Amino acid sequence: MTANTELRLSIFQNEDMKPTFHSIEMLRAEHVNVLRACAEGEAMAQSLLRSENVPAEALSALTRFFVEYVGERHRRKERDMLFPIIERKHGPEVLGHSLRGHEEGCWWIRCLRQIAQAYDNGCVAAGKRWVQTWTSYSTMLKSQIEGEERLLYPLAEEALTPGEELALCEAFEETDREADERIGYPAGKSEAA
Repeated sequence: MTANTELRLSIFQNEDMKPTFHSIEMLRAEHVNVLRACAEGEAMAQSLLRSENVPAEALSALTRFFVEYVGERHRRKERDMLFPIIERKHGPEVLGHSLRGHEEGCWWIRCLRQIAQAYDNGCVAAGKRWVQTWTSYSTMLKSQIEGEERLLYPLAEEALTPGEELALCEAFEETDREADERIGYPAGKSEAA
């Protein structure tokens, strides 16, 4: 048992205290990182619209961030681990918007990856196409984050039992370790936006 796990367990044992939901705070912190990356994407989009040179590696790196960080970590934590708990307590209808956003986000990221490759290969139209695709993806993603923060996370905090919270935190930490290994980051040194 890690020190973090022991601390969370001791908090839940004091019934007079309202438990802190470390798992939800982890997801909120990831949303902050995603929104920072969105700001970087918007800056790149503005540069491309002004016909300024944007290094192809910058577009590829941003796309990789969304594949690795959003797809390999954040989306997996929400869709595969948190959402089933919310669904059991509140029904599947509360998850519809966010689940559609997750599916749509995968599609947008595949498009961005293809366009970034075309841009890297010298396709003249790829820069403007990246801007159009980025704008649609970013708009959808911000709406999804806002909905999760406003609607789903409070439902999750209401639904989580102390045992589920503890298990979720441990599962989130394991997801990060696994993603780090797949991506090749040194243990405990995942990169944020």
